[in-house]
Amino acid sequence: MVLKFRREVLVEKITQNKMTASLKLPNVLAGCMQTQRVNQKLSEHCQDEFLCCGTLFFLTETQQVLTVLFLSMVILWGQIEADVFHSVDGIIYSLVAKELTQKPLINWVVLTWNQAPFFEHPHLTPWLLAIFMKAFGVHTLTAIIPIVLLSNLTVLLTYFLGKRFLDHRFGILAATVLTFTPQFVKNGRNPMLEPALMLSVMLVIFFYIKSVQDKKFIPTLIAGFFLG
Repeated sequence: MVLKFRREVLVEKITQNKMTASLKLPNVLAGCMQTQRVNQKLSEHCQDEFLCCGTLFFLTETQQVLTVLFLSMVILWGQIEADVFHSVDGIIYSLVAKELTQKPLINWVVLTWNQAPFFEHPHLTPWLLAIFMKAFGVHTLTAIIPIVLLSNLTVLLTYFLGKRFLDHRFGILAATVLTFTPQFVKNGRNPMLEPALMLSVMLVIFFYIKSVQDKKFIPTLIAGFFLG
């Protein structure tokens, strides 16, 4: 009799649990559907906010290039009037350029230092320094400005070279990394041969790749010119 009673109680509890579960199931499903709708609305809201932020803060490709170029100008041109030469070679090239300003243009073919022929290095950097010294006067600043301009052009060329290699984002990354490289910034403010050499080598690579990709002969001649 006791076993029978316990059996009936157990069956009754099982039946009640089933009825409770059947009653809770629609509520659970409704809750899940409501949660799904909320998540969907949140996702749509986040997408709208992302698009809005992209419209406000994400720049076009041209604006990104100009931003990197402006950043390089701020870093390279910052307090340039208080800068000094960081090497003996920079002083020598400036003195060679100074002597060029005292001679007629036809005599610029022969570089001199202390009135003695100077054949140790190419003419490009002393010529650039002499042109600026001739135009704006002999000063430390006039010896640094052309080198800084070459460095800015190198940053811009780095972007175009990276874009040729891969895509726009790779070019922006390469130009940004170069802009923040300490050794590049240091040499980019010193009248040395390296800034002009670096720009010339990159121009050779750029125009050679352009000639291969575009299958044109003119860029090959330009690459050969800068190689010389």
